[in-house]
Amino acid sequence: MPKALVNLDLQKNELQNARLQNLASAPASPVEGQLYYDTTLDRPRFHDGATFQTVLQSPASLTTEVTGTLPVANGGTGLATITANAVLLGNGTSAIALATGTANQVLRVPGGGGAPAFGAIDLAQAAAVTSQLNVANGGTGAATLTQNGLLLGNGTGAVTAVAELSDGQLAVGRTGLAPVAASITGTANRLGVTNGAGSITLNVNTSLLPSPLSGDANKPLVASGADAAAWGTLGVAGGGTGKVSVTANALLYGAGTAALAEIGPLTNGQLVIGSTGAAPQAATLTGTGNQIAVATGAGSITLSTPQDIASTSSPTFFNLTLNGDTLALNADGSGPKLKDESGALAIRNAADSAYATLKCRDLVVTSGTQTVLNSVEVNIGDAEIVLNGDITAAAQNSDGGISVARLAATTAITNAVNNGAGLIRITDTAHGYSTSDRVYIAAVVGTTEANNTEANPRWTITVVDANTFDLQGSAFVNAYVSGGTAAREINARVSWDESDARFESRVGAASATTSKFLAMKHTATIGDGAATSYVITHGLNTQDAVVSVREAGSPFNQVIADVEMTSASTLTVSFATAPSLDSKVVTIVG
Repeated sequence: MPKALVNLDLQKNELQNARLQNLASAPASPVEGQLYYDTTLDRPRFHDGATFQTVLQSPASLTTEVTGTLPVANGGTGLATITANAVLLGNGTSAIALATGTANQVLRVPGGGGAPAFGAIDLAQAAAVTSQLNVANGGTGAATLTQNGLLLGNGTGAVTAVAELSDGQLAVGRTGLAPVAASITGTANRLGVTNGAGSITLNVNTSLLPSPLSGDANKPLVASGADAAAWGTLGVAGGGTGKVSVTANALLYGAGTAALAEIGPLTNGQLVIGSTGAAPQAATLTGTGNQIAVATGAGSITLSTPQDIASTSSPTFFNLTLNGDTLALNADGSGPKLKDESGALAIRNAADSAYATLKCRDLVVTSGTQTVLNSVEVNIGDAEIVLNGDITAAAQNSDGGISVARLAATTAITNAVNNGAGLIRITDTAHGYSTSDRVYIAAVVGTTEANNTEANPRWTITVVDANTFDLQGSAFVNAYVSGGTAAREINARVSWDESDARFESRVGAASATTSKFLAMKHTATIGDGAATSYVITHGLNTQDAVVSVREAGSPFNQVIADVEMTSASTLTVSFATAPSLDSKVVTIVG
């Protein structure tokens, strides 16, 4: 019998067609909450942590199965009825007493003590009201207030009072402090102050004002004596400008003792430019075609060349012609060189003794059949490698993948001849190869054209017999002298199989490859609070899939659901009740 070793959370789903374990007596070693059906008592029983309790068939009726009044000693009131809106008063173990009142009455303790009763508050009684009504309760918090004094707030503290103000006094504020009683004071020979009962009179000393007082609206007040002033225009000799108005945004310049002269206002990009022996002028900078450009703006002048020409810049020219065959990238000879090698572009090191490193952002190789990278490691920083990226129609779709070249153990070559059709025929006793295998040949002396090179890294072969095979696409030129080895290529390849629309791995020679499809994963989040069944399109092209369903939120528990492998690209997940919005995650591996 299967045993569940963990708790099962049915998420409020039904446990259908189930029954309790039937036992004639209580089971041994029970735990709290354990259930069973007692066939002797014909009753279900549960364990309360101490003993098994029997479940009654029906609840007890307080009307027919309970009589009397529950006393205070047993948690009751001892009363069969309670007056509406009455206040309950404790009475020891006796029945609870009741107190009732009328509108606006309060519950109070009588002067002589005893049971509380409803009545009005007697403010004349010292015991009824004590202390003062606090500010927090709408009072002042003070027992007495100064006659005619202004009241000052004090937060939740008692209200305080400023002393009675005398004639002409004001309550004058102080930042962060309580205001104080103070009087306005005047300034000798300028402003006088007279205080009265409830009044303040201010007066001005007019003896020092110029006459007439109105003056000239277009002229300043100019001092002309120790105690007198007159209206006029302040000239340059007196430290002024000698002008009664200045044009808005104009610049001023000196004119000896005459009034200051103006330039402007300046327009966008204009400067004040000096003129020997003459007044300065407002003018703009001008550029030179294809050399210096000048752009003016509001408060700005920008000078620029047609392109960056700093020592670290990369200027662009329509044409650049070199008379030699080498372009050195550093004037001091420390950088690489670009050279013409029989029509091919070569990148050489500074000493021109070896090829240099090429670094570029995008390298496009077109119109070729093979790109050879002969290095120890190819480090690709791109996030994606695209194969067959030059297709332009669905009909051009084909398999594509990445292979890791591997070679089997080498065998010895003993001869190389012309096969009669111009191809090289290799003698390799008991080679074990098959037609279409790819073979690497090296160290042949004489017929050196049989040796694989960087440009031709492998031969595809046609087997003649158990001891000989032809090199497809070869051309026999030189007679065989000695030596040579052959090794069959046994690649490991991960590729896209277009016919099955799946990734697969292949290991082995071209003529005998073992293929296995790679597992892929699809994940979907489901749940809308309404539907109980969800069709998931996974596109794995197989019904041989492993499916798991879990909660989308912590602690991400795995849940049990009904799963149907509807087709090779879809499956259906069903629940007893509709899962809430995006609450379940389905993972499919196949």
